[in-house]
Amino acid sequence: MFGWRFAYFAGWWDSLEHIHVVDRSGSSLLMRSGNPATYRLFGWGGPTVSTPMLKAKLQDVAGTAYADVNLTDVSLLTVEAETIAAEERAFGPELVRWPLVGVEESTFLEACFRANASKAQHGGCDVNAQPEALSDEVRKAMAESFTHWDVDNLTSKVEALRAMLLSYGHAQTPGIVLFHCNCGCDRTGMLAAAYSMRYLAKTFTEAMGEAEQIAGRQLVYRFQVGAQWYCESLLARGLYYGYDCGNCAPFRCADSGDPMDPRLVWDLRCATIFVAALLFVAALRLRRWCSRRRKRLAALNSYSYKELPSSASLA
Repeated sequence: MFGWRFAYFAGWWDSLEHIHVVDRSGSSLLMRSGNPATYRLFGWGGPTVSTPMLKAKLQDVAGTAYADVNLTDVSLLTVEAETIAAEERAFGPELVRWPLVGVEESTFLEACFRANASKAQHGGCDVNAQPEALSDEVRKAMAESFTHWDVDNLTSKVEALRAMLLSYGHAQTPGIVLFHCNCGCDRTGMLAAAYSMRYLAKTFTEAMGEAEQIAGRQLVYRFQVGAQWYCESLLARGLYYGYDCGNCAPFRCADSGDPMDPRLVWDLRCATIFVAALLFVAALRLRRWCSRRRKRLAALNSYSYKELPSSASLA
């Protein structure tokens, strides 16, 4: 429940952010972004996807030639139920849903143990899932069977993205294929890196470096690893000519925890200072009110004592 509410808050935070052009075909574009939904103040009322507003934001990046375009929304969301529902209301059956989860530890280890068994080897399967941690034979076997153990089906999704873009490229009306997750950082970053290696002749190091630059931070580790193993699968199929799929040094070579957006860290600090200041002011006002209250009670008590008759007059 907490994870879902945090995803909801993060979606409000990254609404219509991290918009970039990935590729183009003719007059059509492949673009990436963060959450396409908009929210009322602080997210009250839930997310709403407005296609005119979304197209306007895309036009700000793509240029005025894309004022009126055909738009395909490719959603990579998984647990963000309200945003998914808002997208379904906006795009109907034309919404393309590709939930991505990255390379999870259990999935990788199961595939790695099978590859080790087939090669009559033992060990080498590390929870960090780094390609360079494996022997050449096991790494090659894992890369060749990537389409079987990759639950995200990155290979088919990258090819499908390319097909969508080319189909728009041959149309008379410009089109935009937009893929996104919540932040536009991790799931989106992995898919963008995979596409860049396959069709834009970028190395893994270049593609992942660009993904981190757009995110403003490191990617969630399982999505970085997903891009690395997609790179290895391209190498095994003769579609990649670099030797840097295992180059984790500029990024991360082990899962050190999910990174947090530095903008969010900064604003959380500012929010903490703001709340602390409000509490301080409230405490001062309460103290002043209590002081005035004590003085008023003291004055009333003093007045009451003066009005009491003396013992002599009573006699």
